[in-house]
Amino acid sequence: MTDNEYLFFDIECANCFGGEGKICSFGYVICDERFNIIECDDLVMNPESKFDWAFFSKKIDVSLSYPKQKFLSSPKFPHYYPKIYQLMTEHSGRIIGFAPKNDIGFLDYTCRRYETELPRTQIYDLVSILHTKVDEDMKLVKWAQRFDVNMSKLTAHNSADDAKMTMFVLRGFCAEYRLSLAEAIKAAERTVIDTGRYLSQKKQSRAAKEYRMKIKQLCRVRHIIKEDKLHGQHYHIMLPKNADMKAKYELAMQICAFGGELDQKIRKNVTVVVDDDRVKQILASEIASFCQNIISVSELRKQIL
Repeated sequence: MTDNEYLFFDIECANCFGGEGKICSFGYVICDERFNIIECDDLVMNPESKFDWAFFSKKIDVSLSYPKQKFLSSPKFPHYYPKIYQLMTEHSGRIIGFAPKNDIGFLDYTCRRYETELPRTQIYDLVSILHTKVDEDMKLVKWAQRFDVNMSKLTAHNSADDAKMTMFVLRGFCAEYRLSLAEAIKAAERTVIDTGRYLSQKKQSRAAKEYRMKIKQLCRVRHIIKEDKLHGQHYHIMLPKNADMKAKYELAMQICAFGGELDQKIRKNVTVVVDDDRVKQILASEIASFCQNIISVSELRKQIL
């Protein structure tokens, strides 16, 4: 492996039931800076899960690239993990996929499923690279047509062939705009996807989801009142989407502890709690017709503490 090697990859799943992809193939192509293919393979594996019925429906243009039995008789993910880990880490910063956030999600779930570590690496999205010159959004096949890729020997939903198609599209893009592969990637370097950052954001997202569920539960149950300062008044907490959900949950707990009730929706007799006085002024004009009770977090805390 040299610094002039680039990895293109694609992942196919047997299903995405429950929002989690069960990988059944990992296809990749390694090429040099002139797009000469050095290595290509499709790591076909047993997903240890059912295949989505859509693969067998004539009404939907999606199909398996191999007979079902080939997947079922193939090794499972742990067999290929060392190879996948090596590919992803050795080519960090020189990896390209088409909409790879989906693939990273599939790989993350599968690594957790088999108690292995998601490779720490950096990946570029082909779409972000193309968007440095072309303001269009299309599926991979349409991009291939846009850059005159010969698809006569490529099979749809074959991971290795989709990885090749990704490479051929970028090759056509570089030829049209007279760029080297390295120059094309550098132009999109601010959009690089870091799997370490991805994991950190996923962890924060999971924690935020847990706190949202806890707040919903507070809206449904009776509470032990520490001191009745709010006298049964109903409150709806409206903080920014990027607000600290733990802090929001603690605020909700304080409302309940001091005799208030929580509402999930804004209604006429509900007091809306917002971040600060600036937001309070902006929101006052927007919801005045159906809610006139708006206070800031600091005002609420003065009432109860």
